[in-house]
Amino acid sequence: MFPKIIKRFFLSKREFKFIFFLNFYFFLAFTLGEIFFGFKSHINRIKKDKLKETQQYKLQDILRIHTFFFKNIISASCLIRSLVLKKLLNFYGHESYLHIGIRRNNKIFESHAWLYLKDGSSYEDNDELKTFKIIYKENIRNGRI
Repeated sequence: MFPKIIKRFFLSKREFKFIFFLNFYFFLAFTLGEIFFGFKSHINRIKKDKLKETQQYKLQDILRIHTFFFKNIISASCLIRSLVLKKLLNFYGHESYLHIGIRRNNKIFESHAWLYLKDGSSYEDNDELKTFKIIYKENIRNGRI
């Protein structure tokens, strides 16, 4: 399977390779940041992040490459995946909002991080997300969502 993935990577467009590379770069940055500086540094970094004015690539292309990267190349926590995707979307001018929630399942607490997009939709299953109690909700720009 891995050689097939490598072949697809080299046959893809140059722009897609760059998005793929940014996935890897942001993954390393957030993973190392979590190890050395903790969770709070992620939140502070995201708060300071600026949204670019131009939307260089379609949202669907970015989501497709991001999903491919984290399903086939690297396994990471939902927090790291969401932070990387948020950074990518901001980098390419797409607005998104980070949410972190918890729930109790069989006397065990579970947490999950996800993004809502500018139009209020999520790239994850909304029914599943409704079972979480939100403990962190990113400030929403311009009163959306």
